[in-house]
Amino acid sequence: MRFPPGHPKPDTTYVRHPILEDKFRSIQDYEQELFKDKVSEFFLLIQALGAVEIHYVTIDDSHTKEKKTKIQIF
Repeated sequence: MRFPPGHPKPDTTYVRHPILEDKFRSIQDYEQELFKDKVSEFFLLIQALGAVEIHYVTIDDSHTKEKKTKIQIF
């Protein structure tokens, strides 16, 4: 079983990752961590399909700011 650093903690509920069955996340962080994993897998897929550069925008809902990011693939 793999937990985030500093975990497991008492009185905390954990959810198993749907693919990495030994990976657990607290229920509070689960959606965000799963989303990050999906984005990472998507980047791997488009690289395998021949992408040489990735541009994406991250929107922070709490501050309504956009962060533009460019990734060079070597």
